[in-house]
Amino acid sequence: MLSAKPITVQVPLQVNITVPVNNDLSQPFFLLTYQSPGTGVVAPLNLTGYTLKFVLKASSTATDASGTTLTIGNGITVANLAISSFTVVIPHSQALLQVPGTYWYRLDIIDSSLNVNSILNGNVYVLAE
Repeated sequence: MLSAKPITVQVPLQVNITVPVNNDLSQPFFLLTYQSPGTGVVAPLNLTGYTLKFVLKASSTATDASGTTLTIGNGITVANLAISSFTVVIPHSQALLQVPGTYWYRLDIIDSSLNVNSILNGNVYVLAE
């Protein structure tokens, strides 16, 4: 398994991920948000009280059911939600990681009232060896 550099982003945003074919996708995240809009001052996005959902699928228009969905404890390991530090791991046995190509992912946060916000998405480039 390759160790990827953490993705540090200001949300919402589109960020692409690259993984070699037949390798586990192991991607750490550390999300930032503007502390005061317009000032350029950023702070960690506090995700305390939220559930995370990561969806990997063939394209942005494919149904979620056709892809792989990960949640906390099922592919998402949390280091500290107060500073939005977590890692997404998809094993190389997942079908999309076995074929070179361009796929798509989305990261959702879900609050206690089940409101869903898609805060991050992008392409997953599976590269031939």
